[in-house]
Amino acid sequence: MQPTRPRLVTNVEELERALDFPWERWVVFLHPAQRQYRNRAGLLSRILADAPNCQVTPPEGGMFVLLDVRGTGLGSEDFARGLLARENVAVVPCDGFGPSAAGHLRIALTAPEPRLEEAGRRIVRFARQLAEKSEG
Repeated sequence: MQPTRPRLVTNVEELERALDFPWERWVVFLHPAQRQYRNRAGLLSRILADAPNCQVTPPEGGMFVLLDVRGTGLGSEDFARGLLARENVAVVPCDGFGPSAAGHLRIALTAPEPRLEEAGRRIVRFARQLAEKSEG
């Protein structure tokens, strides 16, 4: 089955028309406020894609981007502590969310885009410093 792109509902009339559809014919309808989270997720994911030895996972509908930092040689807690100390960026280590989340960071999309962009750049810079350190 091919994934469905969410559809943005831009006004009340469009939402009313959508609600008239039988449930089994629904595509995904989004509230206009959700657009900012999709934009923020795309922005941060594009920036974090440049972080060496890391793998970014954009949200499928939530308010968090996940970053797998296992390739850096640090665990998520050590990475998060170093990131906070060196770059003043706070993230949540995901190890407490279960074995499948170990080695990942959870990054909230609640800040405005300019702030997320700067945080993303700082995360990439920190990952680059780690990569250079391990190569040297």
